[in-house]
Amino acid sequence: MRIGVIGKGGREAALKEALRKSPSTTLVVPIDADSIDDMVAEAVSGRIDFVVIGPEAPLVNGIVDAFKKRAPAIRAFGPNRLAAELEGSKIFMKTRCRRWDIPTADFDFAGSYRVAEASIKRTGFHIIKADGLCDGKGVFVTKDEGEALASAKELLTRDKIVIEEKLVGVECSIMALCDGVKAQMLMPARDYKRLRAGSDIMTGGMGAYSPLPDVSGEMLARIQTEILDRLVQGMASEGRPYHGVLYAGVILTENGPMLLEVNCRFGNPEAQVVLPMLDGDWVPYLQACCEEGGLPKLPPLRWKPGFAVCVCYASKGYPAVGHRLGDVVGFGDTKALAHDDAYRKLALVPGIEHMEWRDDIAGD
Repeated sequence: MRIGVIGKGGREAALKEALRKSPSTTLVVPIDADSIDDMVAEAVSGRIDFVVIGPEAPLVNGIVDAFKKRAPAIRAFGPNRLAAELEGSKIFMKTRCRRWDIPTADFDFAGSYRVAEASIKRTGFHIIKADGLCDGKGVFVTKDEGEALASAKELLTRDKIVIEEKLVGVECSIMALCDGVKAQMLMPARDYKRLRAGSDIMTGGMGAYSPLPDVSGEMLARIQTEILDRLVQGMASEGRPYHGVLYAGVILTENGPMLLEVNCRFGNPEAQVVLPMLDGDWVPYLQACCEEGGLPKLPPLRWKPGFAVCVCYASKGYPAVGHRLGDVVGFGDTKALAHDDAYRKLALVPGIEHMEWRDDIAGD
């Protein structure tokens, strides 16, 4: 099977590596074009059988719909445009949480500064998020009303905003394969969104590790029933059946798991620590996601023992300026050994002393 992977970066590198190891795969072909039309054309000319879309922008802009219309012989792994709105609009996601009784932070939203100012003063909520896609740079965790108002004013120059209450707890990243009917949870991971410990500067992710010994089976069962199942069932009830991978950013509070964010693709950097731990042929599971109700026909996924730790490094000034440059992944029988392996590899990166990186990934 010739599999095309759309996108480039750490997540896509992890996807390509995991796909190459699958017995179902004969060749993994990178697809890197500027437009959806060109991506479809490149897949057709490359005689691709199955395509996996890495980044969110093509999914939100309808690349799965484009494949179905223009190249129906090529199956595309991912949600269509209507389903991908779960990531394309935080307002859409939050209002659906309220409609489907999915636990999440209390919120308001605004399309003008006047409305935002009144909401922030009334609610006292100080987390400000851009409604649409923002490449991991559209969330402000502010300390007080003044900072919240300034962040709202900045974001409102280009987007509507969500205004949220702050929740307290331990965060975890949950990715699940979805077939329009069911959600099959992958191994949980923990992402480090803040630029450094104690900072309120949010990034696209500075590292991750998996699995999570501190998250019980009971808590994972609650995440499955209270968040994942309700999301998938709710989307189906609205005629937006969700296929592909669903990413749920969850915080474990004293009142139970609560949903922080939804992405319509594999997490980055979470993919780098979850996908390498897959054991066996996982391509049939990706294909089953393209078929309504296809996942229950397959046995449960298998996982390797041990731990994986990913540490990202970025140019100085990230995320205000610059961008993430790369990452290293360490493995070990214990979390401590995987942590040490990752930081040994990080020390070998040329010029690492001139870059931004966290020294505490998986150190808790």
